[in-house]
Amino acid sequence: MVKFKNISFLRFFLLTLCTFGLYLFFWALDTKRALNKAGGNVPNGVLMVLPVLNLYFWYKYAQAYVSTIKRSVCDQDVLFYFLMPMLTASVIGLLFQNWLVVIEKQYLFIQNWLGIVPAGVLSLISFVAIYLITFLYTSGVSYLFYQKGFNEYSE
Repeated sequence: MVKFKNISFLRFFLLTLCTFGLYLFFWALDTKRALNKAGGNVPNGVLMVLPVLNLYFWYKYAQAYVSTIKRSVCDQDVLFYFLMPMLTASVIGLLFQNWLVVIEKQYLFIQNWLGIVPAGVLSLISFVAIYLITFLYTSGVSYLFYQKGFNEYSE
């Protein structure tokens, strides 16, 4: 009998935040092992960090998730679970870059009016807020798309 770890969203988010996103990799490796025990066919986790081959890893991961957890063989479901987290993470990454440009402009503007120290403090607060929002969304996407199904899984 395969048992997936039941992880609350708060724990998932905090672990991801405290490890600067590395927890997502360890979580993926752990759930990959459980998916393979449940009958999935997810390749070696090393592929997860290799460019281009990581797409193959996540496609196989989505395929195993859909067949094992969702008990579906529909190709559209596999594509949904493969593409949505990836597209969401890409959009969040682009937003993060844009926010950093805004912070830099804000810093220069405040520096001209108030000086270096207030500008640095406000820029740091803005950066931390954006950092928290980014991790909240990336954790939320992974949690909603995969961990929620793992929590509800029963054989």
